Amino acid sequence: LQSFQLIDYKMMQAEATSDERDLSSLFMLLRTCSQISFRKCVCDPHTILHICRAVRKGLECGWARWQQLYVFPSCTSFSETLPDLAEELPLLVHALRKSS
Repeated sequence: LQSFQLIDYKMMQAEATSDERDLSSLFMLLRTCSQISFRKCVCDPHTILHICRAVRKGLECGWARWQQLYVFPSCTSFSETLPDLAEELPLLVHALRKSS
């Protein structure tokens, strides 16, 4: 599998721990894809956090072969404050810089 596209899908948090595990598992399954795209997808802020963590873990482990990631969908609401996201973003940026 060279590329994976998820089009027009709504990713909303059902349960925090299961969603994080599910997204981590998805990115692990897609580790050999060179391109991953979540085109026209929508999610909630917690899902963005879980995507950030899954991408970072994949990069830090060194098993990902991603070259193009379009995996940050439109967010439904930013009215919620997520301190975990503020902590996660610098870690993700560091992992992205280190991987290139």
